[in-house]
Amino acid sequence: MTAHGGEAEVRAATDADIDPILALWGQAGMPADTDEARDDLARTRAHDTGLVLVAELDERVVGTVTGSWDGRRGWIMRLAVEPPARR
Repeated sequence: MTAHGGEAEVRAATDADIDPILALWGQAGMPADTDEARDDLARTRAHDTGLVLVAELDERVVGTVTGSWDGRRGWIMRLAVEPPARR
């Protein structure tokens, strides 16, 4: 997932990932430094149809995606990847 040839691990986000996710959102120009952003992450993670994933490389979060599923369709809500980790 990087120019260095390393492969990122994609996994479900944990409580420890909240600050790195918000930092990525901020780098991408998304609202990130508000209680609303934290609440949005908490709601999405807590809901049965919500999904918050992170891409981790060298023990560092370099990407994140949030989404949901309504039983018929899947939705990507937010996607952010550090520029050096993009391909």
